[in-house]
Amino acid sequence: MPGKVYVVQVFTNGESGFPIDSVVEIGVASADLGSGIVLSEMHTKVRSDVWDWSDNQIAYYRGVHGGDIDSLQAQPHPDEVRERLIGLIGGGEVTSYDVSNAIGKFLIYEPWDITKIVEIRPSICVRGPPGLKPRDMASEPRAIARAHAAVAGAGPVDVGNALDYAVMAAEVAVAYRAKGLF
Repeated sequence: MPGKVYVVQVFTNGESGFPIDSVVEIGVASADLGSGIVLSEMHTKVRSDVWDWSDNQIAYYRGVHGGDIDSLQAQPHPDEVRERLIGLIGGGEVTSYDVSNAIGKFLIYEPWDITKIVEIRPSICVRGPPGLKPRDMASEPRAIARAHAAVAGAGPVDVGNALDYAVMAAEVAVAYRAKGLF
């Protein structure tokens, strides 16, 4: 029976995953797979001690996400963000455009560790055409935009944060569900 699923997208300072890299922004959208309604649920940046970042991490964050690293030190602490995240998705079904990235490399580890409090669903991207799957974590935002353009019948949407990508991925999930794919 179709129901509500939370779509979580993260921005990070690298694609190696925990413990080398960290989450610096989280976006969560919900998709009611029965009605097709998609809602923006949560968006926040996450405090990070950028002075400990390597040159590669700085370049990755700026290059992939276009982010301003200076603002990250004034953001909520990861524990505070985790509490909000768990309060929202706890007990629910969760997915991501590519679960192996957001969840598999980051959210199953501390401080997030969502594994015992949610049911993790398959990746949205595995239900679509192979050409819309990301090659790696850095290409995931472009893959989401391409998949969204394909199901929306329009060009890629201009986006800027993790929530924008979560909403687009949720809309792709709804479209795939309508075709019997998700």
